Amino acid sequence: IVGPPFTSKLPAGWSRHGVQYDPDIPGDYCLGLPGGMVARDVINQAAAKCPNSKLFLSGYSQGAMVIRNGLARASDAAKKRVKACPLEPSPSPF
Repeated sequence: IVGPPFTSKLPAGWSRHGVQYDPDIPGDYCLGLPGGMVARDVINQAAAKCPNSKLFLSGYSQGAMVIRNGLARASDAAKKRVKACPLEPSPSPF
């Protein structure tokens, strides 16, 4: 819901890639870990495919947890390419 309107306003020439995950209660209780593994792969692939590009990551609510998990588990080479990662944390489910 949040991603497409946000990314549609990015400057021309910027590549965008959403992370597909199930925005469900089990994923929330796992703090976004299942989607985080998908995000990790997307981050690593972007770093490998575009070696001269800076990476900017963003997420809102459960999406923020997904991105945090993905970035935490990304390769060191990919982590060095991330230049910004503004996140809006989700309230704790506990």
